[in-house]
Amino acid sequence: MLLIVVAVLNWRASRRLERRIIAIRAAGDPVTLADLAGEPVPSEQNAETYLRRVDDDVAAMSKELYVLYSQPDAYYVNGQADGKLNEAGAELVRAAFAAYPEVVPAIEKAVACQELDLQLDYTLERELVIADLPRYKADSEIKQIRQQAGTSGTLTKLVFPALHATRDAVDRTRANIRCLRVLNAWLAYSEAHGAAPKTLVELGLDGEALVDPYNGKPLVDRETPEGLIVYSVGADGNDDGGTSEGMKDVVAGPVAVR
Repeated sequence: MLLIVVAVLNWRASRRLERRIIAIRAAGDPVTLADLAGEPVPSEQNAETYLRRVDDDVAAMSKELYVLYSQPDAYYVNGQADGKLNEAGAELVRAAFAAYPEVVPAIEKAVACQELDLQLDYTLERELVIADLPRYKADSEIKQIRQQAGTSGTLTKLVFPALHATRDAVDRTRANIRCLRVLNAWLAYSEAHGAAPKTLVELGLDGEALVDPYNGKPLVDRETPEGLIVYSVGADGNDDGGTSEGMKDVVAGPVAVR
């Protein structure tokens, strides 16, 4: 009976929302991001015209400068990607601009324009939709977005390296937290029962906590000479036996189990 009541309430709420959206659209107000698009701007007055001319150069520069985000300890004074570049990082940026001399003049022409029609794509909107999903649920969409990045607007391309680095960091952090949670629960169980659990299910954690966010399979626990480890297969999707070297697997432990 409760399920029927919930279903009816959801249906009524959906109908009210649908009617509200129809009324908003009928009043001429936007209801989607695409509705916000304005009237086309003449190309010679549009900053995007000049930015698109250096699309390929900007994409190439973004790939070269991606290491600033993926290896912050090598290119930033404080080892953080939001800090000040060290000399190696500054030299990398100078070399990138020197290799693509058309970029700065194009940006200067764009700045001189009075209008900016981005000819929006909604790739970033798609990134936001899947932001909270674990990697295995979002992976196909992520791959598609990254493959299509080369056809995105110039300003969007500039954002992609940082966005992708952030996504990769979030995925790795999620995996690390789950591994630590399982390892701590394992130790608590062993102490409380005087023996290790036979399966991870016995730990009493919610199902999602036991799932490797990279492949959707159970996290792996393994005894090593140094102690117990719990690990995720990591971004490459390969089970390397709990090898954290080279960021292959995401590993928590080892911890000695009595």
